[in-house]
Amino acid sequence: LAFTGNVVYFALVATSVQWIGMAMTSLIVGLVPITMPLLGRKTSGAIPVQRMLAPMALILAGIVLINAHALTGGAAENPARHLLGVLLAVLAMLSWSRYALDNTRYLAQSRFNGTEWSTLWGLAVGLISALLWALLWALLWLLAPASDSPPIPAARWQLFWLLNLGVAVFSSWLGNWMWNAASQRLPITLVGQLLVFETLFALSYHFIYEQRLPQAGELAPMLLILAGIAWSLRRFAHNRSISSP
Repeated sequence: LAFTGNVVYFALVATSVQWIGMAMTSLIVGLVPITMPLLGRKTSGAIPVQRMLAPMALILAGIVLINAHALTGGAAENPARHLLGVLLAVLAMLSWSRYALDNTRYLAQSRFNGTEWSTLWGLAVGLISALLWALLWALLWLLAPASDSPPIPAARWQLFWLLNLGVAVFSSWLGNWMWNAASQRLPITLVGQLLVFETLFALSYHFIYEQRLPQAGELAPMLLILAGIAWSLRRFAHNRSISSP
């Protein structure tokens, strides 16, 4: 779970963003809210997919509109690289969907609570990442033992490790803890749709980086996504009120 849900997923997303850009990657990975309800439709407590089709359609429309510029843009300069980037984004989507489903099922059967499981998960991710880092370092040393490039300044290394520490604590451990809390309280068909916030936050960070507000063509699809989420929550509340004695 730690390998597929963190190491593999982030490696695929990071490479895809470099090759096809943030918008296209967000579109493909943003399909997780559509795939998870379909994959988890047979789990206990799941809302019937038929009742989720309309909210899912709103979310899908919002995701497509957010990335309309990327989808209607010019042809990629390197088609092979572009197609490979799309493939990596699809693999990232499948990797996260599989992780989210397996993680939710394990939490339902495990004796660990969300905090304990997040800590164990974080330790596993750290160990796997350390082993991969050591392997990569050894390969680089063997393949290119001598290099004419100047050494990386110590300040850059300090910034690198500080950023990694921040991502590990806030994005990985804290984010996974909150995800586990949601997974234990909501059915898979609904919790998967909450992942659209990942797309919304990615766009928000993009606007902050560019120091501008979203335009009308960007704000409208974001409102569509939020409307789809609100509709899903309403369907979930109605379904729970009917099933409760």
